[in-house]
Amino acid sequence: MPKITAPSVAEHVALQEQRVFDTAVDLFLRLGYTNVSFGDIAEAVGLARTSLYRYFPRKADILTRWFRVELETRIARSADLLGRDGDPAALVIDWVEDQLDYATRPEHVLIASMNQVEPALAAEARTELSGIHSRLLAPLSATLARAGVADEELAATAELVNGLVLGVARFEAAQGSPDHLVRARARRAIAALMY
Repeated sequence: MPKITAPSVAEHVALQEQRVFDTAVDLFLRLGYTNVSFGDIAEAVGLARTSLYRYFPRKADILTRWFRVELETRIARSADLLGRDGDPAALVIDWVEDQLDYATRPEHVLIASMNQVEPALAAEARTELSGIHSRLLAPLSATLARAGVADEELAATAELVNGLVLGVARFEAAQGSPDHLVRARARRAIAALMY
């Protein structure tokens, strides 16, 4: 029988689950989601592979849990950046720069792994994740409204700004480094969308 390392069995299980989660996410970030197996996670944690199923039935469940937490962090960051006082157009540009800087981090690469996992998720999980995406763009939409974008154009403008960010991020990823000329062009295009 395994040794209980907490005051109760429930606390032990919660601690083990967190340990499995933290270890798996660390491996995903360092090695890439597709390069990590359940066996790799079990070995790193020091558990039998079959023991992991008690905490997470599939590797995708670990990624999905991380994705929820990570997007909540990004939502809060967006709300902080865009909720400041100042020129709304300048705040949007600051947000864009922050998003592009984030796109260079391993966390963003891991978010892209959700494309592989999403088709296997239950419909309610896909709906939930889609709602999180809408919440991520809500502070942007509010700031675009403060910049004078008409209500009927807000959703499309927010998606266009976000699309430009994703396009620049993909371009920079292919180049291997930030491209100041492309970022300057993106800033001009985004400014044009607001006026």
